[in-house]
Amino acid sequence: MARLRTLLAHLGPMRAIRAHVWDRALHACGIRLGESELVSLVKGFARRQLRAIRLDRRVAAALDQLAPHFRLGVVTNGDSAGQLAKLEHARLYVHFETVACALDIGTRKPDPAPFLHAAAELSVAPEQCLYVGDSWANDGVGAHAAGMHPVWITPNDTPMPPGRPPAARFPDLLSCLNTLAEHAALPTERSCPPPPSRASRPPPGPAPHRPTPRCTPTCSAPCASPQTRSAPRSSRA
Repeated sequence: MARLRTLLAHLGPMRAIRAHVWDRALHACGIRLGESELVSLVKGFARRQLRAIRLDRRVAAALDQLAPHFRLGVVTNGDSAGQLAKLEHARLYVHFETVACALDIGTRKPDPAPFLHAAAELSVAPEQCLYVGDSWANDGVGAHAAGMHPVWITPNDTPMPPGRPPAARFPDLLSCLNTLAEHAALPTERSCPPPPSRASRPPPGPAPHRPTPRCTPTCSAPCASPQTRSAPRSSRA
């Protein structure tokens, strides 16, 4: 499915890709829908998809603990309309300073461009970023290519991927975030001012230039830069 989306990325936003695929599939079955029917079908699916999203309060609490210490961002292969709607519905958007959507940028993970776009919006160097993802082919390979440090979310019995290993691995996202939060809570001799609250930040769009924090270089998930200290580098949104 990920490869199919990559091949169809030239069609534009996810709703256009979905409409194209469904139209071809239905046509192969001898079913032809009018344009308005197809649009209604795609919109209905998007609404049901949103309703299926549930907030995990433990994840939200972990992000609350991370936000004062790390600059948090998201890199996604989707488009801004769909991905921002999901984050808003899950009440997680408030935690992130940037959301880099590959379909809007023009290249998809594992191409390094979306990762580098996120780092630029956070005004940090890629090597300061710890990138957390559950697809090694997209997230791990792409983060390595961009110069970031990938953290892999995968079951404990998953074999290690060939080539360069992840900086760390966790069986689930929550254990990764909790470990980072515990690390952030350790005493430190230096600190940086916290990032501005989401309420004081403008709507999604090109981020204003921010000076790189004068802190120990590293960062946190899904893509982030440090506010106070290095994230753990031993061996998941």
